[in-house]
Amino acid sequence: MAQDEMRLAMTYFNQKEYDKAAPIFYKLYKKRHVIYYFNYYLKCLIAEKEYTKAEKVIKREQKRHPQQKTFIVDLANLYELMDKKTQAQRLYKSLFIDIPHQRSDIVQIANTMLSYRKYELAAEFYTKAQKITGQYFFSELLSIYTLLRDNEKIIKVILDWLDKKPQNLSIVQARIRPIIEREINNEFSSLLEKKLLEAIKKRGNLVYYRFLIWLYMEKRNLSKALEVAINFDKRLKGFGREVFKIGQLAYDFDSLLVAEKAFKYLVDKRKDNQSSPSPQFNLLRVYYKRIKKGQIQDKQEIENIENKYISVIKESKITQETVELIRQLVDIETIYLHNPDKSLTYIEQALSSTDLNSHVKALLLFQKAKVFLAQNRPWDALLLLNKIAYDYADTKIELEAKLLAGKIFMYLGQIDVAKIYLDKIKGYVGSEVSNDAIINAFFIARATGDSILLNTIQVFAKAEYFNLINNIDSASYFYDSVAVQPNFLSARSLLEKGKMYLRNWQYDRALNTFEKLMKNYSLSLYTDQALYLAAKIYERKGNKEKAREYYKQIIFNFKDSPLVWQARQRFLNLNN
Repeated sequence: MAQDEMRLAMTYFNQKEYDKAAPIFYKLYKKRHVIYYFNYYLKCLIAEKEYTKAEKVIKREQKRHPQQKTFIVDLANLYELMDKKTQAQRLYKSLFIDIPHQRSDIVQIANTMLSYRKYELAAEFYTKAQKITGQYFFSELLSIYTLLRDNEKIIKVILDWLDKKPQNLSIVQARIRPIIEREINNEFSSLLEKKLLEAIKKRGNLVYYRFLIWLYMEKRNLSKALEVAINFDKRLKGFGREVFKIGQLAYDFDSLLVAEKAFKYLVDKRKDNQSSPSPQFNLLRVYYKRIKKGQIQDKQEIENIENKYISVIKESKITQETVELIRQLVDIETIYLHNPDKSLTYIEQALSSTDLNSHVKALLLFQKAKVFLAQNRPWDALLLLNKIAYDYADTKIELEAKLLAGKIFMYLGQIDVAKIYLDKIKGYVGSEVSNDAIINAFFIARATGDSILLNTIQVFAKAEYFNLINNIDSASYFYDSVAVQPNFLSARSLLEKGKMYLRNWQYDRALNTFEKLMKNYSLSLYTDQALYLAAKIYERKGNKEKAREYYKQIIFNFKDSPLVWQARQRFLNLNN
């Protein structure tokens, strides 16, 4: 019955029929003596401007419940509406003179102030209550100042909160994150950074270091985060955990120079402190990723990294983690240093371990097949790939083995056999392997019955094969044969040819090839990649003007390209 009455009263209230809602709320309050009903009854009287009646009701309830100080707030608010400001101020002042010591009473009074949108008054009341009672109301104050969007006071509350209760750091971070996510012009973050740096200098509280590191990480300013983390770690003489976390995040976000700096610091630190997280493997992973992304192209530098890999692997037992390093080293030797014989030695060393699971063994064998190709041993590669597909049936590695086998048959000019292999894996819809197979099978199907197109595919396949085994002259000859007349593989042939030159440090030849692609196929699927790689070469040569020009073309002419973000970043870096 009470629920039905409450529902009816709320319906009237929401429809602004306060004269009908008021008697129902009053009846519910008289029956249950719940302040919730009284508050709505009072709202109805005020909405109807029945101020005299509201005053009598409040005073009557004050006499019945003299300890309930929220009625003082109700009456003060009413007097303001009645333009009795002196009496209202006197009542508010009485609340500050006689602040209760019970936390629940303090919160009730402040919440009543907030219900009348007296935000500054509620904040002032909480601040005074903190001083008088010794209790903390940081969370409540933070909520009020967030509503008011008063950045200065938000930050003051945060710093006081962390100073008194550093164990609440994660709570503060969770409360501040939405503010940071919503801001448009970094006004709040910049002020917070400034105040934290001042507080660190003045108070030296360690929790401020942690908070500043977190702020930089939230804003993806990993370079500054690392700088503070290293200073913090040196001062604390810690184990480098914050530095390690930043290094991992930087690696994941491809901020590889930051990641490299982080793990280098930890490698040096580990010489004196064996308790820190093992960073050598992570540093090598960063080097490998930088090589793969073309950030490290100098042969001497790559050879130095090769020696670091060899040193770490020699000092380590063969584990799953070590095998990952060996596989990276094999790629470096085969693709970038052109030492496939060394690669086979490392693979056999890894395969000799008895502690490897079947998946890792399959990956090593698959890599071995690729090395066979680099040694110009396609039939050995095919035999091994067929064995992998059989031994690891119904796994992703089976699909990858069949795909590579199909491609090798393409390279060898046996198009019909290649189509058989590729058709076998077309049915696995959705996987990257399946999509690759569909693309290649599409090229073959497109050429069926057309001797000219079929010949183009065979020539392109030969170029890809010679590229794979790093026979640059033969690959260049066949790529040029494809690109000599416009066809559906011309632009791709030029791109692959340019990337082959780039991988072999032949920068001028790579640049000429990329610029030929841009000129002849300005709107192809591969033009954005050619622009990006050419711009990086110009950066390397010190021609910033030309590099900027090409990055700008990507940003404005290829807006849907996945390279836009990277081009914008490099363009801004060059301008700075």
